[in-house]
Amino acid sequence: MASSSFGPLSPQAFGIRDNKYQFGEYKKIVLDSILKRKDLNEPVKAYLYSLFDYYSGENTTRSQLKNVYNKTKLDLPIYAINTQFSTIVGPVACIAKGLLRSDGVNLNNSAKVYIPTRPVNPMMDYGLYQGEKQFVISSNPGKAINVSTPSDILNLLNIDPKKVKKWQNTLEWQMLQTLASNIPLVGPIKAVALLYPNLIEPISAAEVTKTFYNPAGFTNFISTNQYLRDRVKPTINEIMYECEKIIMEETRNGKIDLNDIFSSAIQEQTIYVDFNIGPDGAGRWKINASDDVANIQSFRRVYLKSRNAYSKVSYPMIVQI
Repeated sequence: MASSSFGPLSPQAFGIRDNKYQFGEYKKIVLDSILKRKDLNEPVKAYLYSLFDYYSGENTTRSQLKNVYNKTKLDLPIYAINTQFSTIVGPVACIAKGLLRSDGVNLNNSAKVYIPTRPVNPMMDYGLYQGEKQFVISSNPGKAINVSTPSDILNLLNIDPKKVKKWQNTLEWQMLQTLASNIPLVGPIKAVALLYPNLIEPISAAEVTKTFYNPAGFTNFISTNQYLRDRVKPTINEIMYECEKIIMEETRNGKIDLNDIFSSAIQEQTIYVDFNIGPDGAGRWKINASDDVANIQSFRRVYLKSRNAYSKVSYPMIVQI
């Protein structure tokens, strides 16, 4: 069993701030911080040091890393290393071990490392800079995609004026914009009015607030919805959730296909670098560049998923593949 007495393994816990670090500077900060951490037990410190040292191309060999791992593995917080410390070791592995060469990204020791401490890009866990070129890296592909909201997708598209021009007049963009520009309680109602004005009158949808809606504008929607027509007077929350269900169905199986707009948002922006500790203590890395992810969309449907219910609403819809 891994010891429960270990501190956080996030980049900020190792002294990483909102700076673009030279490769050598970044290595020194992390290695020094590992040694100074008093909230990490010795087995954890020994393994983290060896892992980072190996991938940064310093003194530790793979066989030495394996020996350290075999001595410490029962004390290691494996999940935290895979999900948090991987963001710290990933940059040096990309630079010193050439993880991205197979995708045409050749980095050298002049590359800079940037790990944001606040959200600047929903897909970025860290950035690598070689001269004027920027490479956005997501260290957890599933998480990066599955927590993306309509706002995140639009923000990525808004970076490129050509993409804005391509998509802004489409129904997909307009639906995402409607969801993004309204509170979670109201956005789905207005989105369904956009998609199906015969069910919900757009004028009535525009009048909806957290505490008010005009039932006259929802007559068709309520009368054709089995759940709502059995209610004496449906609440706004209940109407919202039924609207979310329509959006889920339309984006998953219906007329709103988000694959192309989602692929366009992440294209040429993100490289997905997934890490898991292997049996010898080194990393098992899985690399997918933007084009690879775009190709995935040909057989996986991107859709919007609800995190709410009939009695509560707290979250915007999220993108799921």
